[in-house]
Amino acid sequence: MAAMRRHWMLLMATAALAFFLVMLSSTSLSSHAAVTVLGGQSDTQDEIAWRMRGPLMADDPRLIEYIKHHLLLPPSRLPYNLTIASSRRNVYLSAIFIASIVRQLFSVYFSAIFIASIVRQLFRGKKGFFVEAGALDGEYMSHTLNLELQLGWQGLLVEPDPNNFSRGHFNNFSNKLRSKQRKAWTSAICLSVTPYAEEMLLWRAVEGHGTPSLIQGTGRLFSRYELATESELYNAVLSSSQCVPVSSLLLALNITHVDFFVLDVEQVEEKILFYFPFEKISVDVWAVEHVTGYEDQSFIRFMVSKGYYYFDALCAEVPDFIFVRKESEIFEALQVPMEPTNRSAICHFKKARTRTNYSLAVEDLRDLHHYPQLIYRDVPEVNPVPLVGDYLSWSPETENSNSIRKYIVLQ
Repeated sequence: MAAMRRHWMLLMATAALAFFLVMLSSTSLSSHAAVTVLGGQSDTQDEIAWRMRGPLMADDPRLIEYIKHHLLLPPSRLPYNLTIASSRRNVYLSAIFIASIVRQLFSVYFSAIFIASIVRQLFRGKKGFFVEAGALDGEYMSHTLNLELQLGWQGLLVEPDPNNFSRGHFNNFSNKLRSKQRKAWTSAICLSVTPYAEEMLLWRAVEGHGTPSLIQGTGRLFSRYELATESELYNAVLSSSQCVPVSSLLLALNITHVDFFVLDVEQVEEKILFYFPFEKISVDVWAVEHVTGYEDQSFIRFMVSKGYYYFDALCAEVPDFIFVRKESEIFEALQVPMEPTNRSAICHFKKARTRTNYSLAVEDLRDLHHYPQLIYRDVPEVNPVPLVGDYLSWSPETENSNSIRKYIVLQ
C-alpha cells in the first residue's frame, strides 16, 4: 500500500513539474509575442525584434521589413535647426576656427579640413547619395552636411549613441541629431561587424572625463566576449545597442549605389568592410577612419583588392583613408597612369604626416599627385622613408586567437 502511495505521489509530482515547465515556456514565448509559423504566416514584429539579437542574416525579408517600419526615420520637412555653423552654414570654416584655438582637438579638426577639401574637389556640382556612419549630432564634424545644403544630396545618417541621436545630459535636445532637421534618412542603430543582425554593447565615456565635444565621439561597440577582456571600463557607461548590416539598411531604402560613404565608427571599420557586399552595392568614394597609425598596408591592399584606388590619406596617428572606385566616373577623371593604380603608400610624399609638423594648410595635408589639380601628376618625395604601419590584419579567423593588433612604425 505504501509503495502504491509513493508511486502515485511520484506520478503527481512529475505531472506538476511538466505543467510548470509548459507554463514557463508559454510565458517566455508570450513575452516575445512568439508565434508558430504555419501556412506561410510571418513572425510578429516582437518576434522579429527578438530574432534580431542574433543571428538574423542581412538579406532576410523579415529583417528588411522591420528596418523599413521601425528603424528608419524619413528626411525632415521642417527648416534646418543648425547651431554651430556660420551664417553661411559652413561647418568646416567653423571647425578651422575652433581648431586654431583648441589644441587638444587638433587631430579631430584636421580630419574635417582634410575631408572637406576632398569633398569639394571630387563632388563639385554633382548630386548624389551619401551614407555617414558615426554621424554624431548631424552637424558637429559632419562630412556630409555641405553636400546636403549646397548640392541637394540625399542620404542616410547612422548614429547609435542616444546621447548624440535624441537624448542625453551633455546638451539639451536642440543639439541632437533628431533636432537638426537634416534632409536625410536617420537611424539610431549601429552597423554590424558580422553578416547578420545582432545586439552589441555600446561603451561611451561619462561626463566630466573630457570636453563634451570629445566625449561626443567616444562611443565604441563591443561584443559580450570582447567586453569580458576589456580593461578600460572605468568612467564609462554601457548600454545594449541593436546592430544591423549596412547592406540591410540600404536594401530597406532600395539603394544599390552610394556616391560617398563616410565610415567613422571607432575601431570597427575594418570588420564592417570585411562583410560589405561590394559585388552588390557600389560605392564610388569611401572616407574611412582606421585607428592604426599611418598606412596600414593590409587594410589598403584589402580595399585595392575590392577594386579601389588609394586616392589620399590624412597621414596621422589616427588616419583617414580615401578610396575611389576604379569603375567610377570620378576615377576616370583622375587620369591615373597604369603603374600607380594599385599603389599602397603615399605618406612619404607629404609634409604634414606627424603630430610634430601638422599644418593647417590644405596643400600640406593632401596628396599633391591630385592637388590642387585633380588629374594625376608626378611629384617628388618629401620624406624619403615612408611611415608605414605593418599590421596583422583582422579576419574572422584571427578574431579570437589574436585579438590585439600589432604594428611597427618605421621611423
